[in-house]
Amino acid sequence: MKLDFDLLDFTEFLEKKQLKSNSIYQYKAVLQKFLLRKPDIYNIEDYNKFIIDECINKRKSHSYSVIKAYIQFKISDLTLRNKLLTDLITPKIRLNIVRERKYLTEEQIFKVINGLEKLKHKIIAIIMHLTGVRVGDIMKIKEGNIFFEEADGKTIIKLALTAKRGKRKVPYIYDEVAQKLIMNYLLQNVSDTGYIFLENSDYRKTSNTEVLNLDRLYAMNYEWFWHDLKQALYINDIKKEDWATHDFRRCFARRAYIKFDKDIQVLKNLLNHQSVDTTLRYLEHSGLDNMDYYKKMQLG
Repeated sequence: MKLDFDLLDFTEFLEKKQLKSNSIYQYKAVLQKFLLRKPDIYNIEDYNKFIIDECINKRKSHSYSVIKAYIQFKISDLTLRNKLLTDLITPKIRLNIVRERKYLTEEQIFKVINGLEKLKHKIIAIIMHLTGVRVGDIMKIKEGNIFFEEADGKTIIKLALTAKRGKRKVPYIYDEVAQKLIMNYLLQNVSDTGYIFLENSDYRKTSNTEVLNLDRLYAMNYEWFWHDLKQALYINDIKKEDWATHDFRRCFARRAYIKFDKDIQVLKNLLNHQSVDTTLRYLEHSGLDNMDYYKKMQLG
């Protein structure tokens, strides 16, 4: 009973911090693992032992953020809370465990998309490729939030999305092939979940909160998509360690950065980043910020 009580209250605490439902689900899973150890919540050693086991030995760095949030939630004494947070081990991410992702050409990406088995997964991948939207934001499009409109004499599709941190995102699709696939899918498939791309299948309601149910449903559908994508990568001789779902967004960012003459503000808007700083970090991590300098140095 104590375990359930902590998890429910922790959920409310995370919701007030405006974490996305999927992040809340992951935080609760980590916290449950920590609480099953029956820790002394006033003893820093119990927190640090868990961080060592999870973040350092198993390389799950997000567990540190969960423990930090739990201390902020659970310890009401401000002096003790600050001391625990100060003494908490901060895991260092070792550079040699980070694998660099590859950029694929548009031709390669379309070959991967064509290699997907399920029509639903092809459509999700196409939308990611054309808009740079995160896979979770696409999968959680609600029924009725895809609109067919006319603009400048052309048919366009408008997607009304709720993106990361609850931000509204409205991408458009002009590609006619993508429009036909989406239209056919909508005509042939009726959702029983309230979400266009989330299937029910073996999903079962639980006695927990609605947030948890949605996350379990999303996690199951994401696993199906990732399994299909891994098979598509394999038949195209691309290692799954080199490319994954988020790389649709990274490749979109690279194309957009080059197409719009390296305009940071345009890229920020397309990626729906809250600040330009986030966009700059995106460029720095990918190395795009220095590409032109090396080109001029080596090619003149």
